[in-house]
Amino acid sequence: MLNNEILLVFGEDYGRHPHCLEHIINELLPNNTVLWIETIGMRSPRFSLYDMQRSLQILAKWIFGRKKTSAKDLDKNLKIIAPVMLPFTSLRAIRKINQVFTARKIKQEIKKRGLARPIFITSIPGVCDFAKKFQEKLTVYYCVDEFSLWPGIPHARVKMMEEELMSKSDIIFATSSALADSKKASGKETYLLTHGVDVKHFELNETFYTANIWKKRICYFGLIDERCDQKLIAFLAHSLPDCLFTIIGEVTVADTFFLKKHSNVCFERRVSYEALPAKIKDQDYFILPYHINELTNNINPLKIKEYLATGRPVISTPLPEVVKLAKFLYVAGNQNDFVKIIKGLMSGEFIYSSSPTLQYLEDHETWKAKAAYFCQKMNKAILTKELSMQ
Repeated sequence: MLNNEILLVFGEDYGRHPHCLEHIINELLPNNTVLWIETIGMRSPRFSLYDMQRSLQILAKWIFGRKKTSAKDLDKNLKIIAPVMLPFTSLRAIRKINQVFTARKIKQEIKKRGLARPIFITSIPGVCDFAKKFQEKLTVYYCVDEFSLWPGIPHARVKMMEEELMSKSDIIFATSSALADSKKASGKETYLLTHGVDVKHFELNETFYTANIWKKRICYFGLIDERCDQKLIAFLAHSLPDCLFTIIGEVTVADTFFLKKHSNVCFERRVSYEALPAKIKDQDYFILPYHINELTNNINPLKIKEYLATGRPVISTPLPEVVKLAKFLYVAGNQNDFVKIIKGLMSGEFIYSSSPTLQYLEDHETWKAKAAYFCQKMNKAILTKELSMQ
């Protein structure tokens, strides 16, 4: 592991809902100083309920200061900086303003604390303007998505930003094989670092089956966005009228009305990471109903290992990173396969045992194990860089 290092991390809002970079950094907090810079997204705000709510939340944070969201906020080794940043980064002048004022604030914090030579880490291509501005010991890009494929994001600009960030990076980590393969074209040392999971946080009581085998609760938690196949969920709701489908999370798309027409589909608001296990404790199965396309072929859904850690059966569409875990879950190639698997689980035709899954996760997929690998490769990169400068 890293020890006594200064980690300058540009990421999303800390603690709002922990993502992979936050989980990794949390493992390093006890022995390192972390300056976490909360960074705006790369997409310009749209006129939608979700974007208006997020804009108001960000404005409130800038005006009144950020609220503490988890116990980690109180860690003496963690300092969270939420600089005012303008979202319209398609304009060169806006990017320059963000760069000048944000970099000044960070440098003041570094100087005040008597820090030097931080390790720069980010998962956001849009912060390419800040890389190499702080005399960093190492510059690390943690690639978690193919942002240039996301709807609503200016693809050419994001691709240009990512190329600039990779050119400044000393080492790259990617969360899926497809991402790792594509980023190797940069010529930089690139490593596959898949998501981990806190098994104990999500592990639920194994004696969960309801008395009536035809009354099952089926759950999806996470963002309801362009990746979700709503037609698939509607098909399942229609085909399995005695099952209750619970969808937990923020809705970032406008066209969910046809799902809400089904009386056995229930939408619930996002809950905190800490409260999530209690919220899902009575769910029988978990589903990942994602479209299969170029965007989703590059992703590695963080929630899939969280689903598995519950000890409940998981059914998913055949995303490449999900298929790697086919030994521990059910892969459904089409709508009818989804129904067949769920009915098979309900009738007892398919028997699911959680023990092999939980043991595998504990042995190979914890965040501690992922952080150890992350540190191993960074230590190697630091040594290589220092030797090349002698």
